[in-house]
Amino acid sequence: MADQRRFDSLEQTAALTAQRLDDTSSTLLNRMATHTHVEPNAVLTTNFYDLHRSSRAQGDTANRWEQFADGYMKWGPGNADPDVFLYRETANVLAVDPGDSLRVRGALVHEQPFARYYCGVAGGQNIVANGAPQNIPFTVALETHSEVIKNGNTTFTLGRAGVWQVSGGYRLSSGAAANHQLMIYNGSSSTVRYAESQQNPGSGNNVTVTRRFGVGAVVALGLAIAGSTNSTIATDVPESTHISLMWLRP
Repeated sequence: MADQRRFDSLEQTAALTAQRLDDTSSTLLNRMATHTHVEPNAVLTTNFYDLHRSSRAQGDTANRWEQFADGYMKWGPGNADPDVFLYRETANVLAVDPGDSLRVRGALVHEQPFARYYCGVAGGQNIVANGAPQNIPFTVALETHSEVIKNGNTTFTLGRAGVWQVSGGYRLSSGAAANHQLMIYNGSSSTVRYAESQQNPGSGNNVTVTRRFGVGAVVALGLAIAGSTNSTIATDVPESTHISLMWLRP
């Protein structure tokens, strides 16, 4: 009889163990339905907001650091909710939340697209006095950047969205007539002007605009002369007729 009871007990234990194994297998299968481990410390999930990893020190009542499946990270003091957040805001932009600060101890290398050209046309460029803007050609590069694309010699395509500062100036060697209008515009339509400055009369002028441009925006420095006297760009001081394009921030 004792052997029979012992056998019954072992049989019950085996059945209970089998049931626990079934429950464990079911739980693992449910987890695998939404999480697929592809390498150590990496996880694929159907929910971007799943908490992936976290850490806290002994005695803490809250996590000091958290990382979510989409890369979003939070930091806190360990005894309260996180208060600093770091994340990918958009393409090529890493951001912290408004109100957070990022302190850099040491040098911060900031790549800032900048390009500058001047008009190097031999003998000067003739500007016809017909009232319509004509693009000033820029043949000599003082500084170039891959995100400032020169189209021929007269227009420039901006390869990065954000706030740009575009500046330009000119000087004439002849034909200092009235109503010289210098403008930064899209290079093809005088109705799309980003900035302009009028000299009446005069032999030179400068203009600057700081504004937001989309990627692929085209800009040019145009000069319009009213009246009947043509003008010629001076080349004795080449850099006096120039254009510079500098990206400032997203």
